[in-house]
Parts: sequence; C-alpha cells; structure tokens
Amino acid sequence: MKLQISTSQLVIPSPSQLHYTEDAIDLCDVLASFSSQAKATLHELCRVMGLPGKPDGITGAEVEKYYRDGHIREIAEYCESDVLNTYRVWLRHELFRGRLSDAEFKASETNLAEFVKARGNTKPHLACLM
Repeated sequence: MKLQISTSQLVIPSPSQLHYTEDAIDLCDVLASFSSQAKATLHELCRVMGLPGKPDGITGAEVEKYYRDGHIREIAEYCESDVLNTYRVWLRHELFRGRLSDAEFKASETNLAEFVKARGNTKPHLACLM
C-alpha cells in the first residue's frame, strides 16, 4: 500500500513556530497570528493597549548610527524601554489568555511601577512609560 499526500494537505509549522514553549514566545509573531502581513510595531501594540509606548528620541533604525557615534547610554535606555514595554504587553497577553488573574495582573503592574520608581534617580527615562 502506498500513501500519497499532496502538499496542499500538509500542515507543517513554520520554523519560528517550532521553538515556542510555555516559557518562551515571540509576542510579535503570536499577536500577528504568525502572519508577516499583520505585524505591528511594539509602539503600535502599546498604544492600542492604552500604554504610552516608546518615548520620543532614538528608534531602532538609528541604533547603528548611535553606536558609531558612541551614544551607548542612549542605546541602553532605548533597550530598557523596549524591555519594559514588552513586559507590559506580555502581561496583557497573559491576562487575556487567562493565565493571569486580574489580581495577579494588577499586582505585577504595581510591582513594576514600584521597581521603576525605586530607580527614578538612575533610570528617569523609564518613568514616562508607566
């Protein structure tokens, strides 16, 4: 007996879908339903979710120029703002999925606000993101 399957019947996950685990996801891919045409920027996701989004200043397209010009601190601040924004988008994603209760979500947001506030003297660029 010979098994024949046409390629139109095969459902093969893309390589990017194969590396996801319960503790590692690519939010951009997940929120775009793995479609390259549906991807939004982190700033756009933040704004849609009622978050401030990225602060004015450096953009990802400018990082190389900032590096060549020796503006390492500005790059670090840009990356730190991305981490904070990504975390806040992830919290909302987990709340929506039902993996965080409303109380857990609020506690996480409160803890983050306290974390940022405690570092206000050394990381003032993060305050505008809360």
